[in-house]
Amino acid sequence: MKPRQKQAEQTKANLIDSVLKMFSTKGFSASTTKDIAKQAGVTDGLIYHYFTSKQELLWAVLERHTLINQIQVMLSGLRGYGFE
Repeated sequence: MKPRQKQAEQTKANLIDSVLKMFSTKGFSASTTKDIAKQAGVTDGLIYHYFTSKQELLWAVLERHTLINQIQVMLSGLRGYGFE
């Protein structure tokens, strides 16, 4: 992975972690992109470089911080064993 790609992935991960903190304290509806940007230490425009909406941010948090992604990987490994 190139340094620029690595930095982009770190920025995205930082945003997701910041969103988790913001949603945990203020809730989804009360959190604004400005709040999230301030928490992450970025501009609110940068959020839209990585995510199209607050809903997409929520899904990114769920994917990163829950078992959803791991379950999807496990289920894809079971294809062909009658778990289509």
